[in-house]
Amino acid sequence: MIEDRPPAAGPDAAEFWAGCDAGVLRFQRCAECGELNWFPRSFCRACSSRNLRWEDGTGRGSVGEATVVNRPMNESFADEVPYVLAMVHLDEGYDMLTRIVGEGALRVGVGDRVEVRFVRTRGHALPVFEQIR
Repeated sequence: MIEDRPPAAGPDAAEFWAGCDAGVLRFQRCAECGELNWFPRSFCRACSSRNLRWEDGTGRGSVGEATVVNRPMNESFADEVPYVLAMVHLDEGYDMLTRIVGEGALRVGVGDRVEVRFVRTRGHALPVFEQIR
């Protein structure tokens, strides 16, 4: 049974999820060395500093890889197939595994430009991407 509540946000990712709820895609950057840090964490992956700050991204990028999923994870998701799972290269310099949505999503190709959208599902805003026309 799927519970109708958002995923538990640990302290490292709480600001990311708050950004999603506000319609903003956020990422961390180290205030010491300038390294972009994705996924959210408590220390810099480059210099181990704990002096990380949050930045608002543009929410734009390009498709690096994509595949069409035709089989649901379980019966609860049977109405959500087919869908496109993609690695999106964000303009800020990091990659996010996500879904492509919208008209033409099943025809998305490598290099296509995409922009973040937020969908509410199970009580939480999740980042997905749509082709820029």
